[in-house]
Amino acid sequence: MTILLREQAAAFLRRPSGLLREGLDTLAGLPRRYSVSALVGVRRCGKTVLLRQLSRRLGESRCHYCDLEDERLLGFSAASFDGLIEALTESFGERRTLLLDGLTAVPDWKALLRRARERRLRVVFTAAAVSSEVPHLRLHPYSFREFVRLHGASPERGLENPTQRGRLRALFARYLSEGGMPAPGAYERVLYRDIAARHGVRQLDALRGFLLELTTHPGRTAPFSELKRRFGLGSLNTLKTWLSWTLESGLLFAVPARGPGHPRLYCADHALVGALPRERALENAVALELLRRGFKVSHEDGVFVCAAKGRAALRLLLRDGEVMPPGRPAQRLPAWEWLIRRG
Repeated sequence: MTILLREQAAAFLRRPSGLLREGLDTLAGLPRRYSVSALVGVRRCGKTVLLRQLSRRLGESRCHYCDLEDERLLGFSAASFDGLIEALTESFGERRTLLLDGLTAVPDWKALLRRARERRLRVVFTAAAVSSEVPHLRLHPYSFREFVRLHGASPERGLENPTQRGRLRALFARYLSEGGMPAPGAYERVLYRDIAARHGVRQLDALRGFLLELTTHPGRTAPFSELKRRFGLGSLNTLKTWLSWTLESGLLFAVPARGPGHPRLYCADHALVGALPRERALENAVALELLRRGFKVSHEDGVFVCAAKGRAALRLLLRDGEVMPPGRPAQRLPAWEWLIRRG
């Protein structure tokens, strides 16, 4: 195991730290306050890169790293934990913080965390999702602000300059088309690894069609009866189970109705399966940004209703490419400008 762990550590340290993510400060505060915390998000959204940034922030000499999804660790369990710590200490010395990629690939991962607590170690692990009881940061694909910085421009500076505004509008068109995923391939990996393989789905053609329908029509409710007939499935429960697994994987997220009604479904990124029509991509991007800003979001009569602790609910209307608080048309902003501003 020591050879494997040294190879993993070397690859981790060689990994470029990339664009500093907006959540780094929040993530760095978690292991200082909690013995166990998590970084959650859909595959390929940049969790391992952010772990690399975290290791630099906390100090590389203080952190062990292990990728538990490595195929060479098949069969790893909580019972193997002491051997893992022994091998890491032999290779790198004593360190009190563990950065664990893909912890939930271990069948008894909760028992592993208990062992870590017993040994007074601090753990930061990555996963697609965790319960609300686990302190965590949810990482989304690049925001438009991050996308702008990635392409060498400066967000929120010179917004009154027509040249800068023109450049930002051009970048926004690219953002809607290309999306914010730092790495490609998330859709296929989630479909085949996190849903089909993990849960033993045999009706792959129906599953692919079901997910394609939902990911190419963000902002709609799940048309279970229609899809059941289209794919020749015997039970609506099959589709509802597939949806629950998809939500668990982070590929989709739900915005519940405020009052009676069904939740609307949105994608982890607005270009997961290629460019969408502008209106659909824009609605998806706005819904994601509201989550980034820490709002609890619902929908009512075509309006996003956004609540935050200690703040009055915000009703946000998206229409004709502009973001408008209803009844206050003087404050309407082009959507790209609202996305690039903070708060």
